[in-house]
Amino acid sequence: MKIHTKLLLALMFGLGIVIVSGQVYQTYDVEDHLMNLNKNSLSLMNGREEEMARNLFDSMSHSVASSLERGEMEKFTKLLKTFKEVKGLEEFSLFSRDGLITQSSDDAQLGKPISEEGKRAMTEGGTIVRRGDGFLEFYRNQPVV
Repeated sequence: MKIHTKLLLALMFGLGIVIVSGQVYQTYDVEDHLMNLNKNSLSLMNGREEEMARNLFDSMSHSVASSLERGEMEKFTKLLKTFKEVKGLEEFSLFSRDGLITQSSDDAQLGKPISEEGKRAMTEGGTIVRRGDGFLEFYRNQPVV
């Protein structure tokens, strides 16, 4: 084999290695960018979902507060039953000072104790949010005067 043929084959082999290396680097770089885009999109969607859930919780809390303050328990009970029809809402409950659920949109929850977050809301005040896999729970102490 002539020297220029060997040199040409060596150059072709080197060029092939450079091209393959470049493609591998590009593939991993694009994959990294896509993963970051995916994480950012998921974070944005979770933030929006939480904001929408918080708005729903706040509006429902205001509706409930007005019925409770006037002592209209029949209207309040009807209001709770209509909450079952709200898409994405699993349950809306009220609990007593003892930490037991006294009113709920889900009758199976009546008389059950609330979670630790609910107990914290009773003592600390404010709104406490519990995040889980596919759900959000909101707790707020709402004293009736």
